[in-house]
Amino acid sequence: MDIFSVLHSDRGLLLHLQENAPAIHSDTQAWQRSIQKWKFLHDCCAGGQLVEDGGVQTCGLCALYFYGHATECEDCPINLAGYPACAGTPSKTYQTALAQQNIQLAAESALNEIRFLKDLAHGSGL
Repeated sequence: MDIFSVLHSDRGLLLHLQENAPAIHSDTQAWQRSIQKWKFLHDCCAGGQLVEDGGVQTCGLCALYFYGHATECEDCPINLAGYPACAGTPSKTYQTALAQQNIQLAAESALNEIRFLKDLAHGSGL
């Protein structure tokens, strides 16, 4: 079974990311799923497709740490590293690239997000 797939979006030219995977129960699974998501998105860009990233619904770390209230993400390793709500991460640049319909920037941002996540995961001892 593929973990991620692409659906047609009702929002114009962009496609939408869908996750088709079991629940996440550990930090290791969360990191792996988040990295897999961005690898999938990078591959989509390389194949000429701009795909909405699905936000918290498709993020492995969000599956464990997004609580949906005022102090959401308080225990998330991204937040603890100084990036509340992922502000300042390459994932936000990916969002900008989508808004601009810039597939080159989207691909670059997805690759940078993979590196960013791997660096943080490595610093967490994973």
